[in-house]
Amino acid sequence: MRYKKTFVGSEAIDYFLSTGKVKDRADGTEFGTMLMKRHFFHPLYGQLFVDSNAALYRFLEDEDLSPLTLNLTSSTYDKYLSLSLSLPPNYSGKCIFL
Repeated sequence: MRYKKTFVGSEAIDYFLSTGKVKDRADGTEFGTMLMKRHFFHPLYGQLFVDSNAALYRFLEDEDLSPLTLNLTSSTYDKYLSLSLSLPPNYSGKCIFL
C-alpha cells in the first residue's frame, strides 16, 4: 500500500543530521519525538517516533485538519491554526526545521 505525503523516521533523522540539528541518531530520535509532541507531524501507526524505514509520519499541514481526525483538544488545534495562519505568504508548504 502506498501512502501520500508521508516520510519515514529514518529519513527525518537523516535530514536532522545533514542540517546539523542533531549530533547522532539517538539525538535525532529525541528531536523527532519533541517535534511530534509539538504536533508538527504525527505517526500513521503507533504513538512513538522511531528511527526506522517502516515507521510512517505525515506533517499536519498535509493532513485534513479536523480536530476529530487528529484527536486533538480544541486548544491544541487552535494553537496549530494560529501557527499556520502566521506563516509568510510565500511559504512553500514544506516544513522548515529550526
